[in-house]
Amino acid sequence: MHSASRIIRRHTISFSETMKAVRRTTLPVLVVEEIKRDIIHGHLEVGEKFLSEKELSKRLGVGRPTAREALRIMEGQGVAPKGNRKLS
Repeated sequence: MHSASRIIRRHTISFSETMKAVRRTTLPVLVVEEIKRDIIHGHLEVGEKFLSEKELSKRLGVGRPTAREALRIMEGQGVAPKGNRKLS
């Protein structure tokens, strides 16, 4: 057996030891998580007027349908009241 082969085999590490499972999600959910991170870190405050769909899509580099769906998700979670677009 070649000595390099022995070295590689001796130092093989299982993926289960070093990697976590990848979570499947959608882009609107990632946008919601980003917005919630801003709320947690104090960049957005309760009662503050929220970005419009157009502003949100431009700022985060996503399409307007993605921004619209993210806002709907937030409305469903009670973070942003429907139509009001102020954080609650």
